[in-house]
Amino acid sequence: MKKLTLILLIIVASLIASIGTFFYFEYTDILQVNSYGMDVRVTDDGITGFNIDTDALHFGSMSAGSGSQRELVINNVEEEIKVQIIKKGTMATWVTNPNNILVKKGHGYNITFHMTVPQGTPLGNYTGEVIISLRKP
Repeated sequence: MKKLTLILLIIVASLIASIGTFFYFEYTDILQVNSYGMDVRVTDDGITGFNIDTDALHFGSMSAGSGSQRELVINNVEEEIKVQIIKKGTMATWVTNPNNILVKKGHGYNITFHMTVPQGTPLGNYTGEVIISLRKP
């Protein structure tokens, strides 16, 4: 019985060490994480509304089936970075963008977010979130 307990203890300790190592290497390379809200108002009035703001991705007012885009600019990075993007919320699947972008030291990159409201989307306000993490490559 002691031998079985010892084997189980070794297995559990190995699993804990493996999981700890994974999380250490996965999350210690993060340089910065930014979160931006995103929203759109779906209307049927035929008027496209604009909303210019720097703290979120506001797509304004749009009708179902129409699209728009917003840009996020990364300027003059001090060291090479990898940009990873995660989208959440109701409109997350409506938005497309590049991901796993490598930005060289001293350069910049414009990330374009294309949003298309699916046909048949009910009128109303829709929201989401874009999480951008900057990591060491």
